[in-house]
Amino acid sequence: MTTSQPVVTRSNSAHVSSQPKAFKKTGILYEDLYADSYLEYLFLRWVLTPLTRYEIIDRISPQCEVRVSGKQYQIDYAFIGQERRFVVELDGYTEHSNKYAFTRDRSRDNDLLVDGWDVLRFSFDAVQEQTGNCIFQLQGAFSKDPLLRTFLIDKPQVTRPDYTDEEWEKIKSYKINCCIRNPLNLKLFNPGPSREELVLQLANLQVEQERLTTEFASELNTTTAVSKVIEPMKNNHNV
Repeated sequence: MTTSQPVVTRSNSAHVSSQPKAFKKTGILYEDLYADSYLEYLFLRWVLTPLTRYEIIDRISPQCEVRVSGKQYQIDYAFIGQERRFVVELDGYTEHSNKYAFTRDRSRDNDLLVDGWDVLRFSFDAVQEQTGNCIFQLQGAFSKDPLLRTFLIDKPQVTRPDYTDEEWEKIKSYKINCCIRNPLNLKLFNPGPSREELVLQLANLQVEQERLTTEFASELNTTTAVSKVIEPMKNNHNV
Protein backbone atom coordinates (compact mmCIF):
# COMPACT_ATOMS: atom_id res chain seq x y z
CA MET A 1 0.00 0.00 0.00
CA THR A 2 1.35 3.44 -0.83
CA THR A 3 0.31 6.93 0.13
CA SER A 4 -1.98 8.78 -2.23
CA GLN A 5 -0.44 11.59 -4.22
CA PRO A 6 -2.21 14.92 -3.68
CA VAL A 7 -3.84 16.60 -6.63
CA VAL A 8 -2.70 20.16 -7.35
CA THR A 9 -5.91 21.89 -8.34
CA ARG A 10 -4.60 25.08 -9.95
CA SER A 11 -3.02 25.06 -13.38
CA ASN A 12 -0.36 27.59 -12.41
CA SER A 13 0.75 25.60 -9.38
CA ALA A 14 4.31 24.46 -8.87
CA HIS A 15 4.87 20.87 -9.86
CA VAL A 16 4.76 18.49 -6.91
CA SER A 17 6.40 15.11 -7.15
CA SER A 18 7.07 12.55 -4.48
CA GLN A 19 8.32 9.01 -4.40
CA PRO A 20 5.59 6.83 -2.90
CA LYS A 21 6.28 6.08 0.76
CA ALA A 22 5.29 2.52 1.69
CA PHE A 23 3.25 2.08 4.83
CA LYS A 24 1.08 -0.44 6.57
CA LYS A 25 -2.47 0.87 6.64
CA THR A 26 -3.50 0.94 10.28
CA GLY A 27 -6.07 3.73 10.12
CA ILE A 28 -3.90 5.79 12.50
CA LEU A 29 -2.51 8.89 10.83
CA TYR A 30 0.88 9.03 12.52
CA GLU A 31 1.42 5.32 11.90
CA ASP A 32 0.56 5.43 8.21
CA LEU A 33 2.37 8.63 7.25
CA TYR A 34 6.09 8.53 6.54
CA ALA A 35 8.41 10.31 8.97
CA ASP A 36 12.04 10.88 8.10
CA SER A 37 13.17 11.99 11.55
CA TYR A 38 12.35 11.88 15.24
CA LEU A 39 11.02 15.45 15.06
CA GLU A 40 8.72 14.60 12.16
CA TYR A 41 7.35 11.66 14.15
CA LEU A 42 6.65 13.98 17.09
CA PHE A 43 4.77 16.35 14.79
CA LEU A 44 2.67 13.58 13.26
CA ARG A 45 1.97 11.92 16.61
CA TRP A 46 1.21 14.90 18.85
CA VAL A 47 0.15 17.74 16.53
CA LEU A 48 -1.35 16.48 13.26
CA THR A 49 -3.11 13.33 14.47
CA PRO A 50 -5.03 14.98 17.37
CA LEU A 51 -6.06 17.85 15.06
CA THR A 52 -7.27 16.11 11.89
CA ARG A 53 -9.36 13.16 10.79
CA TYR A 54 -7.64 10.27 9.07
CA GLU A 55 -9.11 11.12 5.64
CA ILE A 56 -6.76 14.08 5.32
CA ILE A 57 -4.03 11.58 4.43
CA ASP A 58 -5.14 11.79 0.78
CA ARG A 59 -4.22 15.49 0.77
CA ILE A 60 -0.72 15.02 2.21
CA SER A 61 2.51 14.40 0.35
CA PRO A 62 5.43 13.58 2.69
CA GLN A 63 9.05 14.27 1.73
CA CYS A 64 8.06 15.63 -1.66
CA GLU A 65 9.98 17.68 -4.19
CA VAL A 66 8.59 21.01 -5.36
CA ARG A 67 9.81 22.85 -8.43
CA VAL A 68 9.56 26.61 -8.15
CA SER A 69 10.91 29.05 -10.75
CA GLY A 70 13.47 26.56 -12.00
CA LYS A 71 14.56 25.60 -8.48
CA GLN A 72 13.82 22.29 -6.82
CA TYR A 73 13.13 22.04 -3.10
CA GLN A 74 12.44 19.04 -0.92
CA ILE A 75 9.85 19.78 1.72
CA ASP A 76 8.81 17.76 4.75
CA TYR A 77 5.04 17.76 4.19
CA ALA A 78 2.79 19.31 1.55
CA PHE A 79 -0.91 19.76 2.30
CA ILE A 80 -3.01 20.38 -0.80
CA GLY A 81 -6.37 22.03 -0.23
CA GLN A 82 -9.03 23.32 -2.57
CA GLU A 83 -7.79 26.91 -2.60
CA ARG A 84 -4.64 26.91 -0.49
CA ARG A 85 -1.48 24.86 -0.39
CA PHE A 86 0.63 24.51 2.74
CA VAL A 87 4.21 23.51 3.37
CA VAL A 88 5.05 22.24 6.85
CA GLU A 89 8.74 22.18 7.75
CA LEU A 90 10.11 20.59 10.92
CA ASP A 91 13.30 22.39 11.89
CA GLY A 92 15.86 20.65 14.06
CA TYR A 93 18.29 23.11 15.63
CA THR A 94 21.44 21.36 14.42
CA GLU A 95 20.30 21.49 10.79
CA HIS A 96 19.02 25.08 10.74
CA SER A 97 21.20 27.06 13.15
CA ASN A 98 24.17 28.14 11.02
CA LYS A 99 24.41 31.26 8.88
CA TYR A 100 24.10 29.37 5.59
CA ALA A 101 20.96 27.52 6.70
CA PHE A 102 19.44 30.73 8.07
CA THR A 103 19.80 32.47 4.69
CA ARG A 104 18.80 29.37 2.69
CA ASP A 105 15.59 28.83 4.67
CA ARG A 106 14.41 32.39 4.15
CA SER A 107 15.22 32.43 0.45
CA ARG A 108 13.37 29.15 0.04
CA ASP A 109 10.34 30.39 2.03
CA ASN A 110 10.19 33.50 -0.14
CA ASP A 111 10.27 31.43 -3.36
CA LEU A 112 7.48 29.20 -2.07
CA LEU A 113 5.42 32.19 -0.94
CA VAL A 114 5.71 33.89 -4.33
CA ASP A 115 4.53 30.66 -5.97
CA GLY A 116 1.44 30.50 -3.78
CA TRP A 117 2.51 28.22 -0.90
CA ASP A 118 1.85 29.03 2.74
CA VAL A 119 4.82 27.94 4.85
CA LEU A 120 4.61 26.86 8.49
CA ARG A 121 7.72 25.96 10.49
CA PHE A 122 7.82 24.08 13.79
CA SER A 123 10.92 23.54 15.91
CA PHE A 124 11.73 20.63 18.20
CA ASP A 125 11.15 22.71 21.34
CA ALA A 126 7.84 24.07 20.01
CA VAL A 127 6.44 20.59 19.31
CA GLN A 128 7.79 19.16 22.56
CA GLU A 129 7.04 22.02 24.95
CA GLN A 130 4.35 24.13 23.21
CA THR A 131 2.25 21.38 21.66
CA GLY A 132 -1.06 23.18 22.13
CA ASN A 133 0.20 26.30 20.40
CA CYS A 134 1.42 24.24 17.43
CA ILE A 135 -2.02 22.63 17.13
CA PHE A 136 -3.68 26.06 17.36
CA GLN A 137 -1.44 27.49 14.61
CA LEU A 138 -1.97 24.55 12.25
CA GLN A 139 -5.70 24.65 12.93
CA GLY A 140 -5.82 28.35 12.06
CA ALA A 141 -3.95 27.77 8.81
CA PHE A 142 -6.09 24.83 7.62
CA SER A 143 -9.27 26.74 8.54
CA LYS A 144 -8.52 29.13 5.67
CA ASP A 145 -9.11 26.41 3.08
CA PRO A 146 -12.67 25.12 2.49
CA LEU A 147 -11.50 21.55 1.87
CA LEU A 148 -8.85 21.14 4.57
CA ARG A 149 -11.26 22.72 7.03
CA THR A 150 -13.54 19.71 6.68
CA PHE A 151 -10.85 17.40 8.07
CA LEU A 152 -10.37 19.36 11.30
CA ILE A 153 -11.51 17.90 14.62
CA ASP A 154 -13.70 20.45 16.39
CA LYS A 155 -12.12 20.13 19.82
CA PRO A 156 -8.70 18.52 19.45
CA GLN A 157 -7.27 16.93 22.57
CA VAL A 158 -4.01 18.62 23.44
CA THR A 159 -1.54 16.33 25.18
CA ARG A 160 2.11 16.97 25.92
CA PRO A 161 4.27 14.23 24.36
CA ASP A 162 4.27 11.06 26.44
CA TYR A 163 5.17 7.64 25.17
CA THR A 164 4.40 3.96 25.56
CA ASP A 165 7.26 1.46 25.70
CA GLU A 166 6.61 0.57 22.06
CA GLU A 167 6.76 4.23 21.03
CA TRP A 168 9.99 4.70 22.98
CA GLU A 169 11.56 1.91 20.92
CA LYS A 170 10.52 3.70 17.73
CA ILE A 171 11.83 7.01 19.04
CA LYS A 172 15.18 5.43 19.93
CA SER A 173 15.40 4.22 16.34
CA TYR A 174 14.70 7.72 15.04
CA LYS A 175 17.33 9.14 17.39
CA ILE A 176 19.95 6.65 16.25
CA ASN A 177 19.27 7.40 12.59
CA CYS A 178 19.40 11.14 13.23
CA CYS A 179 22.72 10.81 15.05
CA ILE A 180 24.18 8.69 12.26
CA ARG A 181 23.24 11.35 9.70
CA ASN A 182 24.48 14.20 11.89
CA PRO A 183 26.64 13.49 14.98
CA LEU A 184 25.73 16.94 16.35
CA ASN A 185 22.30 15.50 17.15
CA LEU A 186 23.98 13.57 19.98
CA LYS A 187 23.98 16.81 21.93
CA LEU A 188 20.28 17.38 21.18
CA PHE A 189 19.28 13.91 22.34
CA ASN A 190 21.62 13.74 25.34
CA PRO A 191 19.32 13.25 28.34
CA GLY A 192 19.46 15.95 31.00
CA PRO A 193 19.49 15.48 34.78
CA SER A 194 16.51 13.89 36.49
CA ARG A 195 14.18 15.85 38.76
CA GLU A 196 15.88 14.38 41.84
CA GLU A 197 19.30 15.42 40.54
CA LEU A 198 18.04 18.96 39.87
CA VAL A 199 16.64 19.22 43.42
CA LEU A 200 19.98 18.08 44.83
CA GLN A 201 21.87 20.58 42.67
CA LEU A 202 19.55 23.37 43.82
CA ALA A 203 20.05 22.41 47.47
CA ASN A 204 23.83 22.45 47.00
CA LEU A 205 23.62 25.86 45.37
CA GLN A 206 21.53 27.21 48.24
CA VAL A 207 24.07 25.91 50.79
CA GLU A 208 26.91 27.50 48.82
CA GLN A 209 24.99 30.76 48.56
CA GLU A 210 24.44 30.86 52.33
CA ARG A 211 28.13 30.13 52.93
CA LEU A 212 29.23 32.92 50.64
CA THR A 213 26.70 35.33 52.13
CA THR A 214 27.93 34.57 55.66
CA GLU A 215 31.55 34.89 54.58
CA PHE A 216 30.90 38.16 52.80
CA ALA A 217 28.99 39.54 55.78
CA SER A 218 31.87 38.59 58.08
CA GLU A 219 34.38 40.31 55.80
CA LEU A 220 32.11 43.32 55.52
CA ASN A 221 31.84 43.59 59.31
CA THR A 222 35.62 43.31 59.64
CA THR A 223 36.14 46.01 57.00
CA THR A 224 33.63 48.28 58.70
CA ALA A 225 35.33 47.83 62.08
CA VAL A 226 38.78 48.59 60.63
CA SER A 227 37.39 51.64 58.84
CA LYS A 228 36.07 53.03 62.12
CA VAL A 229 39.62 52.91 63.48
CA ILE A 230 41.41 54.13 60.35
CA GLU A 231 39.15 57.06 59.42
CA PRO A 232 39.86 59.09 62.60
CA MET A 233 43.59 58.43 62.13
CA LYS A 234 43.34 59.75 58.53
CA ASN A 235 41.57 62.85 59.71
CA ASN A 236 44.11 63.49 62.49
CA HIS A 237 47.00 63.23 60.03
CA ASN A 238 45.18 64.96 57.14
CA VAL A 239 45.60 61.89 54.95
